[in-house]
Amino acid sequence: MLQDVNPPGGWENPVNRVYATHGAQPYHTDSSDLVALLCLKPAKVGGYSTWASSYSIYNSLLQTQPELVEALAEEFYLDRKDEIPEGEGPWFKLPVFSWYKVSAANSNSVHLTCL
Repeated sequence: MLQDVNPPGGWENPVNRVYATHGAQPYHTDSSDLVALLCLKPAKVGGYSTWASSYSIYNSLLQTQPELVEALAEEFYLDRKDEIPEGEGPWFKLPVFSWYKVSAANSNSVHLTCL
């Protein structure tokens, strides 16, 4: 899937997705195995990107604040930002950190999902 990030507006509209604004994005995860950025027209100012490893963050929290990891494994309410599927509510629940098995053949093969 390709996503055109061509911001039409700003944060003043609460239903705008963060990538559809001129504002800086907070750290987040993209739901894919691979993320790439291609800039066709560089900004005159700003436009910087930073990356962080959700595995490193998880492991660091597990070592220093395991009670926080436990809390972040509970479900949080998230806004659908006016993209509401038929029969669904304007929000959904998802934990910040969750694990799922990648392979039924290898019970030790798991993947960390980070909100």
